[in-house]
Parts: sequence; structure tokens; C-alpha cells
Amino acid sequence: MGHEEGVRRALHDRALARGSVEVAERGEQTGPRVRLQQHVPRSEAQPPGEDHPDSQGRVAGVLEDLSPLHAHRLDVRVAAERLDRLFVTHAVQCRDRASGPALIQIKRPTKMKSVRPSPSCFTCQNRDRSDWCSLSDDEMKVLSGHKVGNTYAPGQVIFYEGNACLGIHCIEDGSIALKKGDTAGEPVVVGLRGPGDTLGYLAYFSGKGYSSTAVALTHSRICFIDRAVVRTLLQRNPTLGLGFLKKMANQVADAERDKVRAMTLPLRARVAHLLLVLKDRSASVDGSGSIVIDLPLPRRDLAAMVGARPESLSRVLRELEKAGVARFAPRQAVVPDLDALLDEVEREEAPSP
Repeated sequence: MGHEEGVRRALHDRALARGSVEVAERGEQTGPRVRLQQHVPRSEAQPPGEDHPDSQGRVAGVLEDLSPLHAHRLDVRVAAERLDRLFVTHAVQCRDRASGPALIQIKRPTKMKSVRPSPSCFTCQNRDRSDWCSLSDDEMKVLSGHKVGNTYAPGQVIFYEGNACLGIHCIEDGSIALKKGDTAGEPVVVGLRGPGDTLGYLAYFSGKGYSSTAVALTHSRICFIDRAVVRTLLQRNPTLGLGFLKKMANQVADAERDKVRAMTLPLRARVAHLLLVLKDRSASVDGSGSIVIDLPLPRRDLAAMVGARPESLSRVLRELEKAGVARFAPRQAVVPDLDALLDEVEREEAPSP
């Protein structure tokens, strides 16, 4: 069950317990957290018609070598290094011909902490709730035999916004933040992903570069699946493609609800909704029965997720503490009564009489 669906279910169940179907129906209209998605112009320009013939031949050679990546189990880091060396050489050639600075800027992800054989997909604890659950046993053998498992430390980059997509990533364990640059070039968190989620599928299906930068927030284990393997599985199993299509349709619907919430709901209700989403991701119950919600991001990034300035978020958190809705530490929120937090969302989403 998705996190957004979890919020709606919590509102729905509580409304049914109170005997009010109308409140439950209003809860069904709850959307995902607010995300700032601002367009950033691409800066990686390349002079038209100036590709050197030798560079073109080497590009074709490297890509030809990479196409059977799954068959040869070539280390992803080695492939990245080969592409880096090629693009740097090509950039120098462009600079020499133009008598100016190189116009090609390639960012490469931070080196993985280690590359290791990951557990079989058959024993993965996220198998039944991942995007790959529709695969047959034979197809799962193909996936399990050709994926590459990597581990990332907090702060390491899985891929950069704008870079070419060489495949799809599946999160086995850990928490990942998706970031986009704002108009000033500062990174803004636009989403969180966790175990069982898939990264990079939008770039794969669009044929364009990654739309955001993925950064590990905790120690994470992520499996990389080469694009050739993905293409083979999609050809064998149309249900897999339909699943990704449904996922992208839901993402568009979520973005539309984000816009409505940002324009209509006050900041206090948006913060309450974000806390409910984070509760479904990582929460526990302490000895007093209070819900302890882990906050994976600093307050600056949390403020960006609800479309507010950090000082405005701090003011709302003080208001929630004063009202007894929650208590806040730097990376935790303690909610003594879940009903009080749900009231903050319901109160603002209820239609006017």
C-alpha cells in the first residue's frame, strides 16, 4: 500500500469508526505531500555539427561494449569511468576548436562504497510489493542473474539530474532523496523513496536524462538493472510495462493534487499531511504509546517539501507543539495522539457549509 493511500486509509477508518461516511469520503481526497518542481534550464550545451569523427567512433564503440553489460556482468563503476574518460577527451577537442572553455559538463555519481553480490530476487523481502512482482519465476531468474548490487553511504549520489540513463535502480534497503535544482541552482527535495521503490524509470521510458538527482540519506543497498535487461523483461512480460504505465499515471495525478493543495491548504495542514506520510515510512511506538516519527531530512529540506521558508516551518512546528499535537526534536516528531494530527488535515479539507 502506498504512503498516500495509507493517509487516506487512516482518515477513512477513523471516519467509519465515528459513524460518519461523509468525513471518510472527504479523507479520500487527500493527496501526497507538496513538492516543489521548478524547471531548470539545461546548461550542458554542445556545439552543433562539431563532433569529431574519431570521438563519434569511440562513443559508438563504448556504447556497443556497454550494450551486453548484463551478459558480461561488467562492473558499473568501470563503465562509468570509461564514459567519463571519453567525454572529457571530447570536451577538450571541442574547447580546442572553439578556442574557449569546454562546453560539455559531465557529472558522475559518487563512487559506491562497495559492489557486492546482492541476495537473490527470490528471497528479497520487498519482492511482493516492488514493481517487479508480476515477473514469472523464469523472468525473475533473468533479473536476479543480471542485476548488480551496490551499497551507498549517507550523502553519496546514485545518479545526477540530466545524466544519461543506463538502466533502472531498485532500492533493497535505505532511504533516498530526490532533488532538483531551483532557479538559483540550489538543490530542493522533491521526493523520498524507500525499500521496494524503483528509481530512474521515468528517464528510461522517456529516453531522456534523469529528471532529478538521487542522494542516499542512510546506508542503502540498491540493485542496478541494465537497460538491455529491462527491455528484455518488458518484451517477455507486458504486465510489467502496464505496471510502470499505471505508476506514471498515478504520479501525474499526484502532481495535480500537489498543485491544488499548495494553492488551497494553509501551511499548518500541509505540515500535518507531511507528518502522516512520514509516519507510514518510518515510525515506532514508545513506552507511553506515543508515535515516534523519524524525520529523514533537515528542516530546511522539510520546508521545501511543503513549499515554505524554513522560518515559516519553524513557526508552524511551535504552533503544533503548543496545541499538543506533536513534540519535535531535530530528527524526530513525537505524536501523543494520532487523532489530533488527523484533525489538522480533516479540519482544513472539510468543505465549507
